[in-house]
Amino acid sequence: MKRATALKIVGPLFLVGLLVGVGVSGQQQAKVEAPKKVKQGDVIVFQITTDKPASVPGGVGIQIVSVDDGTSMTSSYYSIGTGQKVDVGYTIPLNARTGKWKISKVLFSVDGISQDLTPKGDLTFEVTPHDTLILPSQAVVEIE
Repeated sequence: MKRATALKIVGPLFLVGLLVGVGVSGQQQAKVEAPKKVKQGDVIVFQITTDKPASVPGGVGIQIVSVDDGTSMTSSYYSIGTGQKVDVGYTIPLNARTGKWKISKVLFSVDGISQDLTPKGDLTFEVTPHDTLILPSQAVVEIE
């Protein structure tokens, strides 16, 4: 009886381990392309190309950090499906530090499983000051 119970537990655990191992080994590298300059408040688009397509649909995430002080911006995450290319758009905050920034991390995720990808390419870009902000000063409200 003990042997049958052990086999019932070991079999599914082995299968889960195998599936996790297969999912994690899907991607290893990602080529990143982006403009070299972007203003505060503008959208920067990173084109990410993985070294091979995944066997299951997933998503690609990035992390951006300041070269000067290591401050990070919120990561972006975009669905890539089973393809190899995806455009990741990110709006640079109006109060983002000006200067050099870089992509510090690229990862592929599917169902809670993440694989860090080795980013390739020129991963740095410069954030420049935004133009003079023009904001509304009044609002007319009508109640019907």
